[in-house]
Amino acid sequence: MISYAVFSPNSIEIQAILGQPEDESVEAVENAARTFSQLIRDRHPEHDGTTVIIRAGALGSYTVSASWSGWVPAFWSAREQDKVVDVTGGGNSYLGGLCAGLLLTKGDLRAGELPAVIGFWL
Repeated sequence: MISYAVFSPNSIEIQAILGQPEDESVEAVENAARTFSQLIRDRHPEHDGTTVIIRAGALGSYTVSASWSGWVPAFWSAREQDKVVDVTGGGNSYLGGLCAGLLLTKGDLRAGELPAVIGFWL
């Protein structure tokens, strides 16, 4: 059985939780993710496998996990932001896609190729 513990707030939410000033810079997002991940490990060692994924709008998302930490770029680049029509529901859509991706890749946070069955759904 596959079991995941993923916490994925947006950058403003995680900074509010941690009492940090609102700052959507790369450095601030990375710091917040690492800080929260360390808090989880310190306070709940049994949850050492918790993955923290901070959704950071146009920057993409930043992940801290036991197996990998790094950025996944946003779908649209900074130059293509005019293509974004409405961000309402974007976070929910992201998390739905994340859950589906984790199930299809058996938890691979960095899967480069999705199973062929995805092509059928698209």
